[in-house]
Formats: sequence, C-alpha cells, structure tokens
Amino acid sequence: MYKLFETNGKQPLKIVFDINTHMSIGEVYKCFIQEVGSYMWRDIGFDKDTWIDVFEAERIWSDLGVITNYPMAPVYWASLNNRICASYRGRKNVAKTCLTAFEGGVEAARAQATAGMDLQRWNVAIGHFLTKKHKK
Repeated sequence: MYKLFETNGKQPLKIVFDINTHMSIGEVYKCFIQEVGSYMWRDIGFDKDTWIDVFEAERIWSDLGVITNYPMAPVYWASLNNRICASYRGRKNVAKTCLTAFEGGVEAARAQATAGMDLQRWNVAIGHFLTKKHKK
C-alpha cells in the first residue's frame, strides 16, 4: 500500500469500482482488503459472530460512505462493506482452523497465540469458539 501511495505522489489513493457490477477492483483495492485482513488479524477479536457484530469502536473505516458526495457512494460502500464482511469471516475461519489443528488441545493453544495474533485476542477467540452458540 505504501508503494502505491509513493507512486501516487503521496496523494490519497482511490478505490476503483466497476460501473456494471459495483464491485471494487484494481491494485489499490487488493492492497486495501489485504490491509483490512491484516488489521483484523492483529487488532480485532474474533469473538463476534459476524462483522456487523464488531463494536463500532473497532470498525475504524465504518464512515467511508459519508466522506464522498458521489451519487453512487452508498452502493459502492455497501459493496466494499460486503467484501470486508467476507474478509472477517475468512480470517475468523483461519483462526478456528488454527485452533482445531493445534496439537495438545485447547489448553495448549491458549498458552501460545497463533502467528501474528496477540495472545489476549487469541484467547478471546478461543473462548468464542468454545461457546454453545458458536458450536451450534
């Protein structure tokens, strides 16, 4: 993302949307969604059922739709938000897979966070994965 920012003369980057599908496309989008996923992995607890359930305080980009006056902004924001929701589900699934594949069981997993994730957030995620609601 920084390389793209540098190449763009240190000007804000724009996410491009396909006018027919309203889906985000291009290199800036790919970098953005990768950064979103990395941010989720490092800084968002996977103790929520869906991205919608993530606390507003943790959703740092939730107001992107209101910063533009472009008439299609709400449609584009909805499309981008759907991709962010999918990223949350994917990252959460990876965390669950890490837990189920962990040798030594749950207690051993609690003692050692999966790569790149804070131990406290890892334990919060484990707690969520063990709830009856999540198992159901």
